[in-house]
Amino acid sequence: MKKFLTKVLGIALSAITVLGVAACDENKDSTGGKESGEKNPPIELLVWGAQDDQFMLGEMAAAYEAANPDKTYNFKFGVVGEPDVISKLSTDIATSADVFSFPSDQLRDMVNQGMLYEVPSNLAGALAQANTPASMTAVSLNDKVYGFPSTADNTYFLFYDDRVLNEQDVQTMDGILSKVSASQRFFMDISNGWYLASFFLTAGGTMEVSEDGKQILNGWATDDAIAAANVANGIASHAGFVTGDDEVLKTGFSDGSIVCGVTGIWNKDFIEKALDGHLKFAKLPTIKIGEEEKQMISFGGFKAIGVNKTTKNPVEAMKFAQFITNYENQMMRYEVRGFAPTNVQAAANEKILNDKAIAALSLQMQYSYPQTNVISTFWTPAEALGTEMEKKTILTLEDLIEQVELMIATITG
Repeated sequence: MKKFLTKVLGIALSAITVLGVAACDENKDSTGGKESGEKNPPIELLVWGAQDDQFMLGEMAAAYEAANPDKTYNFKFGVVGEPDVISKLSTDIATSADVFSFPSDQLRDMVNQGMLYEVPSNLAGALAQANTPASMTAVSLNDKVYGFPSTADNTYFLFYDDRVLNEQDVQTMDGILSKVSASQRFFMDISNGWYLASFFLTAGGTMEVSEDGKQILNGWATDDAIAAANVANGIASHAGFVTGDDEVLKTGFSDGSIVCGVTGIWNKDFIEKALDGHLKFAKLPTIKIGEEEKQMISFGGFKAIGVNKTTKNPVEAMKFAQFITNYENQMMRYEVRGFAPTNVQAAANEKILNDKAIAALSLQMQYSYPQTNVISTFWTPAEALGTEMEKKTILTLEDLIEQVELMIATITG
């Protein structure tokens, strides 16, 4: 990894051009003018990222410093994963990171709570040229841009052991369940609303946000939606089903007790090593709703780099956010973490095009539903419904309808 990062560092130094951010208030930046001969104080930037990103972020910061030799920087780093960013910012935004990674589904809440610095129009235009339209939509709200797209893989797809299942088996959920057993199981975290939502989305459910900021669920209580929820309940009751967090998934693939699972690109490297050449990837299977097989729809989101609205160094924070999401650094994210890029040039790179995991992920993204209109009230009630399924307490169709209606009322109330 170190060898690759050193190589990318060299590329970044020779190729990067950091655009100016004229629309920011230069007077707020600590690089304000000094009399000739005086040395500017170091520019302080606190950067948050996931634990597994810390070394990579350090390399990116070193490259940024080298690309700006006329300035002195004091970078500090904190371990805050994307799902936890909004709660950390809520605790004390003034002492929070200047620059941080966040999932696109949190953008609306973060903007409404005054957490994100708006990207200036000139820089937003450059971002739009460099990144896919879908990723730009994900970082925009009310025709304003609030983030720098960084990865295009915030979705889930199928990982499976080709010694137990074949390409035909994984096309349908029934095919998968016919091959798994109490000793070789299928994994899906149904009690996590991010995954449970796929059943309702597959049935045609949609999501909106009302003018007064409440979640609207359309088509989540139709006959098809109840039928899809019943599929989820049936999976949870299957002898060959297991649930849990990522550690449960990884342990299961390691000891052979899990042979097929729904997860994301972040677990690829571990599972690939565990299966030693027998790991295959596929889009999500179809599920039977009534008499029709329907392709499962996942949530599809992006990760982005945001700038704290209260940062004391908006110009440098913006420049650094732009730098760590450029072509070279999106390629670094792919090489180090296996993340799919939003950068158009990176997406066309031969390495990306030949990656089978990225190919399955990209195919699933074609069957994904954007998380733009998902707000915080959704998650806990959806988790509650999934938990009841996993506990095997929903025994009749009437029970299921009651639980679905309770979830909807709690989310939208």
